[in-house]
Amino acid sequence: MTIGTIGKISVWNTLRLMLQARDASVRLTCFRGVYVLCQKGARISGHGTLHVGRPWESSRIYPSEFRLFRDAKLSLDGVFTFVTGSSVTIRSGARMNLGSGYINSGARIDCADEIRIGNKVWIGYDLFMRDSDGHDIGNVSHAPIVIRDHVWIGTRVTILKGVEIGEGAVVATGAVVTSNVVPYTLVAGVPAKTVKTNMQWK
Repeated sequence: MTIGTIGKISVWNTLRLMLQARDASVRLTCFRGVYVLCQKGARISGHGTLHVGRPWESSRIYPSEFRLFRDAKLSLDGVFTFVTGSSVTIRSGARMNLGSGYINSGARIDCADEIRIGNKVWIGYDLFMRDSDGHDIGNVSHAPIVIRDHVWIGTRVTILKGVEIGEGAVVATGAVVTSNVVPYTLVAGVPAKTVKTNMQWK
């Protein structure tokens, strides 16, 4: 793994990222304003390029976070971008698998179990995605989130634990996804419901 342009981040955490990914064919570029945390036992595997905190052309750079806690696993299979202003957390023992695509600014992603994102996945501003309850009220539970290939997710979408979004699906702006999305459908609303089938988009 090679490190690209480094902003205001911990030198030790950067070195740890390099060491933990030394056997992987991964290029990691952390842009200016990214805080990186990489605890003992975290691993990066696979091949491809990961951009963290990348700004759009002629746009401002916002603070970003990229945190891998103890024994977290991140695998990459393509070119993937977290746009500036995003917060990505992979908690202890959790796994995140990334294909190709991007997640726009303002994203808040919290992986406590497993999150898988396929290839050619495009996600708009202000995503909130969490695969666990994230609190101690009652019995805390978690379940994987899976986003299949060629999926478009609009602005300010919430995706909760246990959801699978099928190939070719489209999630409308502002939707709250609490159950599986059938491939090639458009869903919208709170909670998200199917509003169109046989979706085809480029």
